[in-house]
Amino acid sequence: LERARAVRPDFAGHACVPDVCRALDGLPLAIELAAARLRTLEPEELAAGLDDRFRLLSRGDRTKAPRHRTLRAVVEWSWDLLDAGERELAERLTVFAGSATVRAVREVCGTPDPEELLASLVEKSFLEVTGGRYRMLETIRAFAAEHAARDLNTDGADALCDAHAAYFLRLAERAQPGLRGGGQLPWLARLAADRADLDA
Repeated sequence: LERARAVRPDFAGHACVPDVCRALDGLPLAIELAAARLRTLEPEELAAGLDDRFRLLSRGDRTKAPRHRTLRAVVEWSWDLLDAGERELAERLTVFAGSATVRAVREVCGTPDPEELLASLVEKSFLEVTGGRYRMLETIRAFAAEHAARDLNTDGADALCDAHAAYFLRLAERAQPGLRGGGQLPWLARLAADRADLDA
């Protein structure tokens, strides 16, 4: 709210502010850039425009270092620090709508031993890990998806989507018998954790 009031002193908050902050993964620069857009946009317009966050948040403080002026610049600077294997896995991880286990990453992304790459992406703030599940920040996901669209040929992208669909179909098929008996709670928890990808 402090940043928003700096550009719009009468700003008293809005119901969509928490959603905007969540959509921007709580990234301070992204929130600062979004708050600056309140000079010309209403909060609802700002929230709706986040589907194209890199275009929307493209004007920053010209007194700052170039890599800190726009959301794209800061993410691109971090992206350039990744090695080729990390970039490739990050691009492939965009197929997941939610979080993923190491097993899911291994099978869907075709990465035999992804643990080191995943750990490196966590250390470099491209992924978050909670309870053994890896989740890509939405801002990073949007950026990596742009690269995936450019770097993966059509066959590669189709194969990745097919691997994703096949993995989650197998998961649903394995869960089905377990949902009928006394051991259904672990399956319900597992399916809940994978719901975004099961729905994708």
